[in-house]
Amino acid sequence: MLKDNIKEIVEDVQPAIRQAGFRLVEFNHASINHGRTLVLKFVIDKLKKADARDGITHGDCIKVTKMVEEEIGRRYNADELDYTIEVASFGLGRAFSTADDYEANIGIEVEVKLNKKLNDFFKFSGFLKEIIYEEGQCAAITLELTEMGDKKMEEYLKKKKKNAPEVAVPSSITIPLSAIAKTSIKIHF
Repeated sequence: MLKDNIKEIVEDVQPAIRQAGFRLVEFNHASINHGRTLVLKFVIDKLKKADARDGITHGDCIKVTKMVEEEIGRRYNADELDYTIEVASFGLGRAFSTADDYEANIGIEVEVKLNKKLNDFFKFSGFLKEIIYEEGQCAAITLELTEMGDKKMEEYLKKKKKNAPEVAVPSSITIPLSAIAKTSIKIHF
C-alpha cells in the first residue's frame, strides 16, 4: 500500500522540504525482511550554503524525517505500516551532478577536475561565481581562481624568472560543463 504511493508522497513532501531550506538530492527505497519492511532513503542538502561548513546537521535530518512521517501519517494509519526513514546529507566530497548542486554552492570554493586540458591544466580550484545557462540548460561555470593544477595562484605570480616573458595569469575562468569530469567542494584541512 505505502510502496504503491511512495512517488506521490515524495512529490508532496518536497515543497515543505524546500520551504525549510533544504533540497532533495536523491531518493530511493528498498524492501527488507522478506518484503515486510519498506526503507525510505532521502539524501538532502541545503538550498543555499553560506560557506563550505554550512552543511546538513543531525537536527536537519530529524526535521526532514518528521516532515516525511507527517505526510505518511496524513495518508495512512502509520501504526499499521512497517517502514523506516533514513535521511542523510549530500556529503562534503560528493561530486556535483545537477545544476541545483552548482546553484546551492555559489560563492563556495570548489575543485574542478577536467576530462581534457583547459589552459594546460586538468584541475582548477576557485570560488564558484556564476552558472551560465544556454537554452535553459546549465552549460558552463565561472570560477574566481585560487589554484591552477596543484599550485596556488600566489605561487604562479611569485615564480617569474628573470628575463622571462610576461605571462598573463587569469583571475577567473569559465569552464564548459562538457569538459568537467568532477566538481566537488574544496576541502581544507
